[in-house]
Amino acid sequence: MDKTKIERALQSATDTKEFLIDSGSIFNIPDIFKKHFPDSKVTIVADDNTYMAAGRVINDKLKSAGLHVIKQFVFPGLPMLHADYKHVENLRNFLKKHNAIAVAVGSGTINDIVKLASQENNQKYIVAPTAASVDGYSAFGASILMNGFKQTIKCAAPLAIVADIQVLKNAPPEMTAAGYADLLGKITAGADWIISDSIGVEDIGTTSWKMVQKDLRKWISQPKKLLKGDSQAIENLFEGLIMSGLAMQTQTSSRPASGTEHLFSHTWEMQNLKKDGIPISHGFKVGIGTLAASAIMETIFSKEIKSIDIDKACAKYPSLEEREKQVRNAFSGTLIGNRNGGGWADSQSNEGKQNGGPCIDRRIVDQTGDGVVDMIVATSLAKHLTKERLRDRLKLIRSQWNDMRLKVRNQLLPFSELKEMLTSANCPITPDQINLSREQVKETFFLAQMIRERYTVLDLAYELGWLEDCAEETFSSGAYL
Repeated sequence: MDKTKIERALQSATDTKEFLIDSGSIFNIPDIFKKHFPDSKVTIVADDNTYMAAGRVINDKLKSAGLHVIKQFVFPGLPMLHADYKHVENLRNFLKKHNAIAVAVGSGTINDIVKLASQENNQKYIVAPTAASVDGYSAFGASILMNGFKQTIKCAAPLAIVADIQVLKNAPPEMTAAGYADLLGKITAGADWIISDSIGVEDIGTTSWKMVQKDLRKWISQPKKLLKGDSQAIENLFEGLIMSGLAMQTQTSSRPASGTEHLFSHTWEMQNLKKDGIPISHGFKVGIGTLAASAIMETIFSKEIKSIDIDKACAKYPSLEEREKQVRNAFSGTLIGNRNGGGWADSQSNEGKQNGGPCIDRRIVDQTGDGVVDMIVATSLAKHLTKERLRDRLKLIRSQWNDMRLKVRNQLLPFSELKEMLTSANCPITPDQINLSREQVKETFFLAQMIRERYTVLDLAYELGWLEDCAEETFSSGAYL
């Protein structure tokens, strides 16, 4: 690991001041805690599994070091813990009652819960990751399910990250594979940022871009070695995940590490996607989302734009009122998903096609009322252009097309290569492996475009009037997914 590069990244990060990765590094946590939180009480926050993996050892070391250790806060290991806001509230109240600083011991869910609970108490915290499974350890913000809507809530990243290679090596292999899929998604996330930058929607931040993209090819180059538990491959993977989070801190946004592939994942998380009753990991959803994003990018940028009829495109573009109807039609009764099992129900209705939206299963009932749909409508309308602005946007897209296409193609890896890399890391590569049909993935192109203001290739296709045709072309070709 390039320590100079890490030090530079920490200097530009807003919150994290220390990052330590080595064998046995968890034994340094007492000294790190004393350095940053002198005279403070401390508690371990974990679940049953992560407490056994590392929490108990850390707890004993903290006690041996003479720190004021209060009773640990341990979530049940089963059922699988979700980053639901109710858990944030419970932990926040516990930390406030005991005036204690948390040491989070776990993976993404534990970290996000501790991150937001600490923020709401105006506290910092330390995290000891137990798996190289997500980039969220060092990320600015926590991904939390609140009132049925998965959202990234702004809050400070940990003050220190202490990763023990031996602990990471002993993580379940599927968690390491999920981390690999999450990191591979930075390929398409970078392409989305290039698109946004090319048409002046969101400029690329040079520092945060380099933090993720400069060494990305190296970090994702050894998927087969990850399966064998190779220490260097795991260290490279974890470095990439942490650098992605530090880039998000630097940018104060998830833009450096999140694009279309994450919008797919967020959509499926809100739909409570499961297989055999077990929620699909964030990384595996991102992996399938990466393939979907790559596929439609290849389809879109295979086209020429010189002949686009801007007058016709503007005439077809819906008004705000029409767009609201489309969004409500697409989402009413679909979010939060099937509480009794995995994925969507089997049959599909054509009702969603009536207003130009995707085909949605109407048997899935929104258990939270209209609040979630209202939030999605507001988000979608906030980025919906007037026809005058659309005309200007399309002229700009046309003028930038060749340069943008070249940059995107240079950023992307071929779809077939991404698929091979995910296969080598033992990640899912087909929708059925995460309990989705090809048709459901195709519909997600429409849903994912609606749920966030972030500009991606889906917005580009929507504004060009190409989204429906390109989604259909991508899936009818037989070359993808």
